[in-house]
Formats: sequence, C-alpha cells, structure tokens
Amino acid sequence: MAVSPYPLSAQVLTQDPENDSVYVMLRGSAQVLNFPVRRMYAHADGVRMSKPPLPSRGSHIMVVFPGGDIRNPMMLGSHIPNQQDAIPAPAGDPFSDYHSDFSGGYYHKDGVSGNIAQQFADNSYFVMGSSLNLPTIYRHQVNSGQVQERIPFTQAFRNPNPQQPFAMGYGQATSGSVGGTTFSLDTSGNLTVSGTTQRSITLSFGGATVQCDSAGNINLTAGASTNVIINGNLRVTGNIFWNTSGTATDAIGHKHSSVTTGSSQTGAPVPGT
Repeated sequence: MAVSPYPLSAQVLTQDPENDSVYVMLRGSAQVLNFPVRRMYAHADGVRMSKPPLPSRGSHIMVVFPGGDIRNPMMLGSHIPNQQDAIPAPAGDPFSDYHSDFSGGYYHKDGVSGNIAQQFADNSYFVMGSSLNLPTIYRHQVNSGQVQERIPFTQAFRNPNPQQPFAMGYGQATSGSVGGTTFSLDTSGNLTVSGTTQRSITLSFGGATVQCDSAGNINLTAGASTNVIINGNLRVTGNIFWNTSGTATDAIGHKHSSVTTGSSQTGAPVPGT
C-alpha cells in the first residue's frame, strides 16, 4: 500500500485499551490496517500522561502515518462525517465547554455565563450557577425530510439504565497531628462527617453556632437577643444542668431553697437532691 502523506479518514473496528489504541478500516478503500493506531497526547512520558477516552466502535477518526511508515499510524482525533451528532449546540454561546462519556455522565460549562453542571452515571448531579436547574443539552439528528434539526438530549435517552446511587466521600490526609477529617455519603443517603481526636466542627449562621468540640461536647449558641427553639419533644438520656459557668445545678436531681409553709413560691433551685 502506498502511504498517503495526507490525513486519511478511518472507522474504528476494535479497541485495545491496554495499549490505548484502536484498529481501523480506512474509508474509501475499505482496507483494514493490521497495525494499531495510536493516539497523540497533550503530554505523555514513562510515568505521567493525559489520557482521554478511546473512540468507540464505529467512530470516525483521522489517521496519519509519520515518516510514511505504515507500521506506525497515529490518530489525530475524531470527526463527524454526517449531520447527526452530539454537539450540544447552545444558541449564542460559542465558548461552551462540554464533555460526555460512555457511562452516561456529562460535564457542561456555559462559556458566557460560567454556569457549571455535571451529572454522573447514577444521575446524581452537581450544579453551580444562577439557578439550581440542570441545563438543557441538545444534539442534532436528521428528520424524515433529510433536514438537520436540533433536539433535546434528555438524560433518560442518554442514560436509560443508570447505576444505583453512588457513594461519595472525601478523606483529608493526615500528617502528624493535623488533618484526618472525612466526609462520606453512603449509597442509602446517610451523611457522615468524622475526624480524629482534637478536631471540631462548627456551623455558623446569623450569629448562631452549633459546635461539636474536640472534647465531644455539643455547644449550641443562639445569636444576640435570640433563642434556641425546639419544635417537638426533647428527650434527654442523662441529666440537664444550668449555670455551667459556676456551680452546675442539676435540673432533674436538685432541691428548692426557702421552702416555707404557705409561701406562694420557693427560692431558686440549688444543687443537691
């Protein structure tokens, strides 16, 4: 075969994930190459690389032969040979950034507004932007009149058999006496935040704080001139104390002072039983 000095269009027949390459049939001549078509990378060496997914079977790619060597075909990238494609086609936004994958997930960033959305193979999602709504993603198809049209690319069509809900987690590294906090969300939806000894967690809004301190205490602090409000029943296992800054008075086991016959009220509760 005379090797073309120009890029040739080819169709992917099989994949070789271990070597990150594909085997192809050249379009036009229908010749099947016996050598794997390797890809070009943004960067790659013996220990580091940037590796995108391989094109799937049936995809169209452009192939070149560096140095005219048919044994060393290289893939320049994929191309679309017809009017049916997965271009999201956001109207008025030529700078959008979009990546979809074989698992049914995708990432989309508006180039103009900067809104970001990512949806995963279990249909869980992350959104950051002017609203919490997932964007409408589009694709192109050809109708019965052989006219290209833009249609919504729904998640039900993209991912008809989603995975069961994923677990999610983040584990902070530990170095000596610092670090070690973890966040985990299990497949049932239970959220757990945990840390090593001498760690605390604090929620602070409107001047109020809820803190689990390093000793295991739970501290509730209302904002200035406000209250800690509990709507519902309060059930306590153990004792309740007040005046924690001085001598603690047990609300369950305590006695009343200045108790006299016929008095309308007693004195303040004092420690003791």
